[in-house]
Amino acid sequence: MLEKNTDIIVIGAGIGGLSFALYLNNLSPDLNIKILAKSEINTCNTRLAQGGIASVKFNTKDSFESHINDTYLAGHKKGNYEVIEKVIKDAPNRIQDLLNWGLKFDKNGNRFDLHKEGGHQYHRILHTKDQTGKSLHQCLLEKIH
Repeated sequence: MLEKNTDIIVIGAGIGGLSFALYLNNLSPDLNIKILAKSEINTCNTRLAQGGIASVKFNTKDSFESHINDTYLAGHKKGNYEVIEKVIKDAPNRIQDLLNWGLKFDKNGNRFDLHKEGGHQYHRILHTKDQTGKSLHQCLLEKIH
């Protein structure tokens, strides 16, 4: 049973739901936010993601145009180009949010250990070992609590 003083109910405890709750809390810390999950809090697809998160932010040889083109071509030119462009251009801001929330991507010395994966021309994949989703989900859960 939900408390009567709940202001907002967020449905989903993966990256979407948890990050949305954090953004809401940042905008209005006095809100009473409840997060509902369909089962155990650790049972979500976010935790299963292994690879990493792509962004041009940390590779000076890379560009937004190249990343956008790689993504569009990897989707056999069927993706909505404007949406692809918006998501890729916003990625550095979202990655900065993750860093601010405490996510620790793998590093090589003092630089991020960027990987190059299928469909990408450049090394642009930030990761935490081969468990990026699990690390990201745990980071968000810790920030929420």
